[in-house]
Amino acid sequence: MIKARSPFFIEHEETAAPTVLPRFTCDDTVITGLEIAANGTITNPTVSVGTLHSIEPSSFGTVSVATSRIVNVKVTYDSANFRPPTDDSNEIYCAVEYLQPATVTAAHCKTYEVENHSTDETATVRYIACDGDQLIVHTLAPSSSVTICVAEVNATTFGYPTVLGSNVTYFDSLAGCTTDSLS
Repeated sequence: MIKARSPFFIEHEETAAPTVLPRFTCDDTVITGLEIAANGTITNPTVSVGTLHSIEPSSFGTVSVATSRIVNVKVTYDSANFRPPTDDSNEIYCAVEYLQPATVTAAHCKTYEVENHSTDETATVRYIACDGDQLIVHTLAPSSSVTICVAEVNATTFGYPTVLGSNVTYFDSLAGCTTDSLS
């Protein structure tokens, strides 16, 4: 034991506990610039924190009505300010919702199948022929059918037939046409 006063002083500071960085989450970055074109092409977004890694899917198909889409944006974390999102991965998927606009389909002449299901009544079918100038009025015999080609109303609206009869149906055969046997 030393009983004399020493002229030397020892200074000692306790070290602070190490700073634990927070885990990187989707809330830590802002994703902007993502767009989906009517043809389904996706424009890559930018991220405010971290690095854009990829997007999934890379594109969508076309839609006939505006459709909400989810794009998963894969972001690599910012190692200077965050820990990895998980112990197993340096990336995180952030879901971004975007409205894909509809693809406007140009109207064209369409094929319809008209059926008279009645066994004893005739039916009447009326429509504008594909040339756009000729009104067709056709009497459909009982228990028979006819394939017709109907003109579009305008550049974006398909035409359709008018049918008269108690048990007559028509359906779009999902095919384009230029003429039919009645016109």
